[in-house]
Amino acid sequence: KGKYFQQLSENNRLRRQVILAPRGSILDRYGQPLALNTASFNLVAVPLDLPRGEMEGQVLELARLFNLDSQEILNKLKQVDPKSIQPILIKQDLSQQEAILFETKASDFVGFSVQKIPIRRYLDPLVFSHILGFTGIVSPADLEKTSKILYDFNDYIGKTGIELEYEKYLHGVNGENLVEVDASGKLLNVLGENVALPGNTAVLNIDKELQKKLFNELFKEPEGKVKAAAIALNPKTGQVLALLSLPGFDNNWFAHGIRSQQYQSLLDDKALPMFNRSIQGTYPPGSTVKPMVAAAALEEQVVDENTAIADKGVLVIPNQFDPKMAYNFYGWKRDGLGVMNVVSAIAQSSDIYFYTVAGGHPNSRIKGLGAEKLAEYYRKFNLGKLTGIDLQGEKPGLVADPDWKAEYFKKDPILKKWYLGDTYHIGIGQGDMLATPLQVAMWTAIIANNGTGLKPEILDKILDEKDRVVFQNQ
Repeated sequence: KGKYFQQLSENNRLRRQVILAPRGSILDRYGQPLALNTASFNLVAVPLDLPRGEMEGQVLELARLFNLDSQEILNKLKQVDPKSIQPILIKQDLSQQEAILFETKASDFVGFSVQKIPIRRYLDPLVFSHILGFTGIVSPADLEKTSKILYDFNDYIGKTGIELEYEKYLHGVNGENLVEVDASGKLLNVLGENVALPGNTAVLNIDKELQKKLFNELFKEPEGKVKAAAIALNPKTGQVLALLSLPGFDNNWFAHGIRSQQYQSLLDDKALPMFNRSIQGTYPPGSTVKPMVAAAALEEQVVDENTAIADKGVLVIPNQFDPKMAYNFYGWKRDGLGVMNVVSAIAQSSDIYFYTVAGGHPNSRIKGLGAEKLAEYYRKFNLGKLTGIDLQGEKPGLVADPDWKAEYFKKDPILKKWYLGDTYHIGIGQGDMLATPLQVAMWTAIIANNGTGLKPEILDKILDEKDRVVFQNQ
């Protein structure tokens, strides 16, 4: 029917309608769903089909029916090629009632139509929002980073989290209908169809029930007051079993097209619900560093398993230039913990013990590791570096050492100097040291795994429609 189709095409009556592919599901390690798809409706306009003389009247009536800004619609339509047959999004996520209402009045709105599309539905959004992330309408900036061939202008794309990290597997392949329309753009006949291929399924290492258990335990405080992070790792595999940041946010808001007041409420929230504390929050790690300091001291033979240090609650360090002056470095227990060896010092978190093995003491035969050697061992445990977890936005933290301090405070001749007190502070995870909760979990896992660190991974594998493995995290 070559001549027939050529005539249709020349009269702009042959159209290709994109069928958006459903995104692949996201499941936990036991196959429990975390993200599925649901039907949604978008109001769109095809510029070529719009009646130029009557368009403003149509837009005013549409704005009245669907509570829209008529001027905003007109401005959007004026910015596109009037001969384009690419649908322009007018309103995202119509309710079913709104979609039915439009269909009853469709003849009054030439060039406008309602598209039924699949969008994300996140289960337990406040619990999993920072892991899963969210999807949104593809933007010109998104298209610059990916293949434009795969995406329609009204398509959805992963913006953050697992949705972004594994977008190429989750997106699927869009289909299309070849249709015949009349002069007003109304569908007359479907001439052919290429079926859309759903995206692949992402199976995570996350344990849904463990994640929810952590959420419920941490969220016992009144809502809005909890700011916390919790991480569970398998040290022998690197699998992330749970990764939680509180407060979370409802990522369904983004999937449905977030309203400006909703977005503003997230930005104005002082608890920073969109901030992933588990991988982006950097904090002084405190006494969690002590097993690392102990490992360094044993490895460098600063102490052995029998070395005894008396914790009297305070270390008094005389000023090297003025013997009349002294500086007191206190432990957490002011009257002291008694005689400590490396095991009891870890068990009771003896600050005095770790001050001594980190920096030494004038009245002690123990020389101490020194700041440079301490920093070297911290870096061996991956401090100050990214772990490589499969989520965007991770922060490296900071290992403070004399070189860093000299550079950071280079304009201040006093502050740029490194003092014994600085060594003491980093020896118990204080001072200028910074680490993410994930890094704390990681170095603890390294010790639990006898010194071998494994990259933390949230995704386990990607499955196709026949449950065949198309990608496996190693």
